[in-house]
Amino acid sequence: MFKARHFLSVLFLFSSFFTQAQVNSLVGKWAGIVLYTQDNVPFEFEINDREGDLTLTIINGQERIEQKDVKVSGDSIFVRLAPFDVDLKAKWAQGTMTGKWIKNYRNSNGISFVAIKDGFRFKSTSRQPAKISQEFPITLKSENGLPYDGLALFNQQGTDVEGTIITGTGDLRYFAGIMDGDSLKMSSFDGAHAFLLKGSLKHNTWSGVLVFDNGYNEYWSATGEPASPLAEPFQSLSESDESKLIPFYDILAAGDGHAVFESAEFENKVTIVQILGSWCPNSLDETKYLTKWYSQNKDRGVQVLAVFYELNYSQEYGSKRIEDYVRDNSIPYKTALGGRANKGQAALAFPFINKIEAFPTLIILDKQGKARYIHNYFQGPATGERYELFDQQFNRIIDELVAE
Repeated sequence: MFKARHFLSVLFLFSSFFTQAQVNSLVGKWAGIVLYTQDNVPFEFEINDREGDLTLTIINGQERIEQKDVKVSGDSIFVRLAPFDVDLKAKWAQGTMTGKWIKNYRNSNGISFVAIKDGFRFKSTSRQPAKISQEFPITLKSENGLPYDGLALFNQQGTDVEGTIITGTGDLRYFAGIMDGDSLKMSSFDGAHAFLLKGSLKHNTWSGVLVFDNGYNEYWSATGEPASPLAEPFQSLSESDESKLIPFYDILAAGDGHAVFESAEFENKVTIVQILGSWCPNSLDETKYLTKWYSQNKDRGVQVLAVFYELNYSQEYGSKRIEDYVRDNSIPYKTALGGRANKGQAALAFPFINKIEAFPTLIILDKQGKARYIHNYFQGPATGERYELFDQQFNRIIDELVAE
């Protein structure tokens, strides 16, 4: 009996040591590559052991996105990329990881990725880096689409370049990369999106490709001229037909075909209606802003209603996504399921809007329930001063409406 116990104790100690050795081999910085069909999108992450609990932190320049739902079993690692319905699943051995990046709402097998421990997002040569402006307009165009305007915001320190791109539907969040001679190489990975920006300088003109998704690219060009302003995201709504300025709450909250909100809940309150999707990183940036803002202002006679429009829509799926999203983000305000992620459908509750330009969109109602302002696209924290300007404009509008 003693020998059996002794053997089991040794076996347990060996098993524990082996598991800790596996954990130690995971801890550290990794360089991953999303393997799209036509392009490879590099990204960086770091795995840490916090008193026995593993975390995975996505790195985009100065941005850090910590993921706490990390599980290890044998030579496999599973990471839920909250608050999106997205997973990373991989096997690792000897400093190499191979696996899948899976967007569950797409009902697909996912996109393959590989990662190397202590690797690099991009490797630069010894060539003298070209200089790129901090702020300049760009033109983007898909293969069969019409060109449209964007704005590039970059910060270059030697060969290192960080920044973002703003379009009429929002910003593309945090990019990080290098200037390798006259070639620009940048990427962004936030759990839901993997973007790649490539460009080169010829005859004082930048041109290149912006990879949005597997099999979907757009081409961009820029001369580096001073930027012209994009369309003002806040728009005051006309009161020429006051009857059209009242939203239909039964449509707005028509997850199961029945109204779940009464207009009385919003009477005598300034109400911010957030139109969003749980799959959208810009919606997440806006949600974080509103969550903090509402916690600080909820006693001022204000209300926030978040209406979700979901991909792979069904009543059951949408309700579960809202439940998880509210929990992951500690949302303190009201939520509702609007329907499928369709801009036309999302606009039905607001007859004074021809269409929803982007997810997310904000509609601001006064105390009488009349829509007074619409905010067409969100410029998040990656945009720096423009994010601060949004905060100032938003609070000025709310202050005016609360005072009425």
